[in-house]
Amino acid sequence: TSNQVLDISQSNWNIQHILTVTCINNDIYQGDQTIQLNLTLTSTDPDFNNVPAGSIEIVCMDDEINTTPVSPFDPANLNGSPGILVSPSTGLTTSESGSSAVFNVILTGEPTSDVIIPITSSNPAEGLPATNSLVFTPANWNQVQTVTIIGQNDDQTDGNVSYEIILGPAQSQDTRYNNMPINTHVQCVNLDDETPSNAVSFRINSSFISITENGTPSEFTIVPETQPTSDININISVTDTTEATVSPAQITFTPQNYSIPQIITISGQSDHIVDGIQKYQIQFNITSDDPRFNNYIIPPIPAQTRDSDIDTSGTVTIRTMAANITSGKNQSYNEGHGIRIFQALRPDIVMIQEFNMYSHNDDTEEDIRELVDTAFGTEYYYYQGSGEIPNGIVSRFPILDSGAWKSNIINNRDWNWAVIDLPGPKDLLAISVHLSTDKNTQEMPVLVNKIKSKLDTDAANGLEYFVMIGGDFNTKNRNAVKSEFSDVFTVSGPYPADQKGNENTNSNRAYPYDYLLCSPDWCKNETPIIIGSHTYTNGHVFDSRVYGKLDELDDVPPVLAGDSDESNMQHMAVIRDFQYTY
Repeated sequence: TSNQVLDISQSNWNIQHILTVTCINNDIYQGDQTIQLNLTLTSTDPDFNNVPAGSIEIVCMDDEINTTPVSPFDPANLNGSPGILVSPSTGLTTSESGSSAVFNVILTGEPTSDVIIPITSSNPAEGLPATNSLVFTPANWNQVQTVTIIGQNDDQTDGNVSYEIILGPAQSQDTRYNNMPINTHVQCVNLDDETPSNAVSFRINSSFISITENGTPSEFTIVPETQPTSDININISVTDTTEATVSPAQITFTPQNYSIPQIITISGQSDHIVDGIQKYQIQFNITSDDPRFNNYIIPPIPAQTRDSDIDTSGTVTIRTMAANITSGKNQSYNEGHGIRIFQALRPDIVMIQEFNMYSHNDDTEEDIRELVDTAFGTEYYYYQGSGEIPNGIVSRFPILDSGAWKSNIINNRDWNWAVIDLPGPKDLLAISVHLSTDKNTQEMPVLVNKIKSKLDTDAANGLEYFVMIGGDFNTKNRNAVKSEFSDVFTVSGPYPADQKGNENTNSNRAYPYDYLLCSPDWCKNETPIIIGSHTYTNGHVFDSRVYGKLDELDDVPPVLAGDSDESNMQHMAVIRDFQYTY
């Protein structure tokens, strides 16, 4: 309605009058919109003339679908009204040694012109944003933009210093956004890397220990970073001696040898019980006549022992993973973020992408062995393909055969496969792929033909396999995958998802890039995944940010909340569990 008039006379003043309001459809998603109707009386009766009669709020509910991609922000806040959201705004940590933190920014409503958001630091000597501004356009306004904050070094022993990253006010020719204040300042702490002369600390070169009952022992070193005035005695123990032992159980640092690291060995203990993965802690108790060290608390190291006992019933549970989870500028795993995810989830078979420890040009066979030993265990086998960002397969079970098929689109990239010796008579053909960003639909039929050809050839020689394919398909929807791969694999949903039901796997959780598909005879063995208090019937998409937000990081040590959000972190890991009797 607009400027409607209700005629109220002396004869009908006491009769209800109806005003009809019709919401207008504009075919644009704007969210629910609230309008206000103002009522004013006009009359020749001076008691009623120009008398305000109040106002009525009307909500027009939007019937268009919100096509805004899934983002780290609550969709309820992306309501179409002009606004700027920032998250997270607290708890960010940088350091003088160069570690960084990130936060996300998005608009809540579409602008009519570019929106520029200036970004500054309240203390540039402690932390600086990697960019001085963000620009949102009418084309990308609903896409999350990430800001990296870099810790700044100084030579002062100034302790951990708090500072803020300040955004806005926004600048735009859209008057709704121009000079819009952003009251959310991002709270940061820059960790000092100078050691006060009267402070003490220890350096331990491992934050997580993972061993197997009958596997190779694991080692870590410990050393004081401050010279003591008297001997430091450290008793070392594990909270579950049925799973692991520590040697030596006591070490001593003197004022003379304090700077020499001492080696601690953790050995898995066979308990002859089929009990899966058992978690415990490595603890430290310190005594010294130097009061700075006496009763000093070293945080315990989380640890786990993986079962090696055989289930005599002939039943085995196998965790599989698709993992394009490198970070840093070299698309490699040495930054540690992806390694912590591997250590937490403990997969048995991994179809891994960007299989580099440092970088492809520099990696040696020893470097890849180091990556496998650190992320999975010394008992694991692996096969690494070729190319700048090679694919590969890592397996707890022996690899009987392996090979590569050349991509028909990308010259320096292979599709890699391995035949894995599962318990029982039937082996698994695992295929690891990283498809083209722009031309993946041209690769898919060629790849499927390669798979079919191998299966047919080997079947003629009496070899039959369960089959899995995993990796980065770079797809924005599932149509092509369903069309091309359904001859070999079960492609229909439901698909793996995170705690909130989000199935998407790229860095901003907007598209289904990564897949972990199984042949029908293997899919029938799928079993629910249990992590903490959650059960995932159809597999799981792992995002450390979700675990951090839900306060569930204790379920997945040694993962940190920001691991899935680190600079150049590729995608989310996908896991599926299978259990079968052989």
